[in-house]
Amino acid sequence: MKRFITILFLFLFTTVFSQITVDNSLSAQDLVQLLFNNSGCASISNFSVSGNNSYASFNKNGSNFSFENGIVLSTGFINNVPGPNNSLSDDNLGTPLDNDMNSHFSDTYDTTILEFDFVPLTNYISFEYIFASEEYQENDSNTCVYSDVFAFLIKANSETSYTNIAVIPNTNIPVQVTTVHPDVTNSCQAENEEYFGSWNSPSDPNIPINFNGQTAILKAESNVIVGETYHIKLIIADHSNYRYDSAVFLKAGSFTVGTDLGIHLSRATNNPLCGNETITLDCGYPAATQYQWYKDNMPYDGNFTIIGGANNQTYTVTSEGKYKVEVNLGNGCVSKGQIIIEYDNLPVVVDTNLAGCNDDFTDFYTFDLSDAVSE
Repeated sequence: MKRFITILFLFLFTTVFSQITVDNSLSAQDLVQLLFNNSGCASISNFSVSGNNSYASFNKNGSNFSFENGIVLSTGFINNVPGPNNSLSDDNLGTPLDNDMNSHFSDTYDTTILEFDFVPLTNYISFEYIFASEEYQENDSNTCVYSDVFAFLIKANSETSYTNIAVIPNTNIPVQVTTVHPDVTNSCQAENEEYFGSWNSPSDPNIPINFNGQTAILKAESNVIVGETYHIKLIIADHSNYRYDSAVFLKAGSFTVGTDLGIHLSRATNNPLCGNETITLDCGYPAATQYQWYKDNMPYDGNFTIIGGANNQTYTVTSEGKYKVEVNLGNGCVSKGQIIIEYDNLPVVVDTNLAGCNDDFTDFYTFDLSDAVSE
């Protein structure tokens, strides 16, 4: 009985701290395939990775990190990436600059790059990521001034210049410490705070990564042309000097090759349809083998139901809701897309008789309706 009580006591009062783990043994092809998760919606090739022990796969390992697993690129040595946040990652990799990166950001150091070619079967790509940095410093004015840089550069082989898709949603502003942070007292106001994730306390043994702060989960996305060959460069670099490292974490399997149905038409985005309008959605794949449209009624709960008879490339919307399409393109590729369509009520127009006294006996009278009150 005494032995049982002792074991129970140890079980109840033993604290387990968990951090992510990293594996730097994977090849460039292994890392890219981890992102795509064997998707049949794109062919991938021409893999390359460069750095100095600064890239790896990672696993959540029972911690509270937001991604179960994925890949990480860092401006410092990869063994300094796992938490807790109790030491400064401040390494000098000595890797060369990249000309494509320097066309977007000047004065870069300690560059780590993962790149590859892909040919999509669909018209849209996206993937999820988190940016973390030692240059996030809570209640410190340095947060307002300094940031390492990273970019997800994409271009078609027919194009001459890259586009950076690692930007704040609906803008062309790069994601950096200085562009995504809360208010820093007596130093600078918040910038895009809704995309900031958390400060990582040095005194908390449960912090899963060794960086002072991080963004929320963000999405990089781009429209693409079916059948076109694209090149992507995922790059991170120190800026101005090698001090205070940063990393970008990309979620495994999140490289989605899907269908773009256009922008949401909703009250939240201030562009709903009028009450009697219709709109025809087009998935854009005339040669697909199968189509199916679905609808999620308000309030949206993620439970889509099949729309009977909606088995064509297009679907005409006559009532509000969240709509989804699944398109079978063959080769194991099922492309999906979603859009929200909402309506505003038509304004009610009430006829009103207006009367005025025409003292000068002309045929004209001016009514000023700027202060009119509806009745």
